[in-house]
Amino acid sequence: MEKIVKNTNEWVDEMLNLINQKEYKQKMEEAGVKVVIKGAPDYPKNLMQYKEAPEFLFYRGNLPDPKKATVAIIGSRGCSSYGRKMSKEIARDLSKSGVQVISGLARGIDSYASLGALEGDTPTFAVLGTGVDLCYPPENLDIYQDILKKGGGIISEYPMGEAAVPWHFPARNRIISGLANKLLVIEARHKSGTATTVEWAIEQGKDVCAVPGRACDKLSEGTNELLKNGAQIVTSAKDILEDVFVPNCEDQSISIRSDLAHLYSVIDVVPKSIDQLITETKISYSEIVSQLLELQMLGYINQPIDGYYELK
Repeated sequence: MEKIVKNTNEWVDEMLNLINQKEYKQKMEEAGVKVVIKGAPDYPKNLMQYKEAPEFLFYRGNLPDPKKATVAIIGSRGCSSYGRKMSKEIARDLSKSGVQVISGLARGIDSYASLGALEGDTPTFAVLGTGVDLCYPPENLDIYQDILKKGGGIISEYPMGEAAVPWHFPARNRIISGLANKLLVIEARHKSGTATTVEWAIEQGKDVCAVPGRACDKLSEGTNELLKNGAQIVTSAKDILEDVFVPNCEDQSISIRSDLAHLYSVIDVVPKSIDQLITETKISYSEIVSQLLELQMLGYINQPIDGYYELK
């Protein structure tokens, strides 16, 4: 699949000329649109390392917090009820655990990922193939507005007023994967637009995960093929939380060690006893007490009653 990127010298000069015009700056300010140039201190570090990173990022709201884990969720536009359910649930649970969710705001899986993430406590983000002042598709305007209301951001490499053009979308996919620590695919046909984002993710050295589907289902051909080729199997947010950086505590430079992450992944919003946690993790009593204390001190969990623990 062709991946067109508009990073020519002519394009850069054209954009620099545009954003430096007084009238255009005023329009951006009125629309709440900001721009960051590649190489600037606030340009996303996750993205800046790639040769084909966009020279300009226009955005409304905020950019992703570099100190927080970020997972991109993508998939079929014409998804099934199973795909909608998995997308929304996984995104919601990731967001509740402090993970930033990114999507393309497309119909289907992307929309439900955004809806799920909005139910959590962590800002979520959408990367568009249009200018950030335009909501595409228009029926997702409520999601677009809620992303901004909840502290997230709408991001694009295209200037204000830039309409949807077919080649914009495969190009924007490199931003979706580039901003993320992991890419999760939920329902994709054998040959689909999702494949472009997967290609970018692999090229960028990102972990690719997939939710398995029925062997006879056309919507699962792409995801099942990814799993055959070594993608991580994901059936819930816990599969991702076991090895991502999840800073919910005050010191956001701290990451959960692999042993703490295993215990953390089985703790739920419903309180569990120490005995139950030992059964689920196979961790010894003395070690689990030590880890629970550390998770409490880091601000990840609560102890509502003696001997029981829940997610904070």
